[in-house]
Amino acid sequence: MTAQAVGNMLNQVREVGRDETDRFRSMLVEIESKSGAALADYQKAAEKFQTASAGASSELAARLGEVSRLAASVQNLLRVEQAVEKGLQDITAGQELQKTLAELRRHLDATTTLCQQLGKPRQFTLHEIAAQKE
Repeated sequence: MTAQAVGNMLNQVREVGRDETDRFRSMLVEIESKSGAALADYQKAAEKFQTASAGASSELAARLGEVSRLAASVQNLLRVEQAVEKGLQDITAGQELQKTLAELRRHLDATTTLCQQLGKPRQFTLHEIAAQKE
């Protein structure tokens, strides 16, 4: 009876072991299928990301090229602005020179007139005045 009970118990343990093994195998199959699906989703997402990043990097390169062209244009504009400022300074200096020359001309005219008046022959007459006595 004990041997039969032990045999039954061993059969039950073996059956429980087989059931658990089958259940574990089915869990592994389910995990494998889910992980395969997750891997496929990951690969699709990675491909989309790679495609998007390649497009973004090419667009970024194009934008950087445009920025460098704009920077060169700004540099040229700055050079033109500096040339215009220099020209305006030269014009201002020229106007100041014209004012100075005009003032010099006025002074020369006044000096010429004075020299002409001083250069005329003069006649001096001396008068004697009697002193009054107190």
